[in-house]
Amino acid sequence: MFVIRDEKVGGNALVTFGTELILPMPFKGDWADQVRPVLFAEGGQVFDTSDKEDRTFVNPGTGEDTGVPLLTQDNEFRFSAGAGVTWYTPIGPISLSYAVPFGDKEGDETEKVQFQIGNTF
Repeated sequence: MFVIRDEKVGGNALVTFGTELILPMPFKGDWADQVRPVLFAEGGQVFDTSDKEDRTFVNPGTGEDTGVPLLTQDNEFRFSAGAGVTWYTPIGPISLSYAVPFGDKEGDETEKVQFQIGNTF
């Protein structure tokens, strides 16, 4: 059975932006140079830049056109702000952050806490 839900579906363009304020450590010590607290703000959105208003969903199981039109996209950006700390270890950075989303809509999947090991590119 193929179910179509009332949700926005992907896109072919991505816009993200963010800023980070690196804070000084409130205490001193040999390991204080290896820890970096930050405050940050981020935002972004996924867009569909194709101008095809008459597209419809295709059942991925059968390849059959369902005749159900693709939903119009939500062009509003999503934002979050939060705080985090990164510890620079010999094997790479380990980060823990907490963010609060604002401007989110019903149905958005949000992650307030993130844990990361290693660099991002």
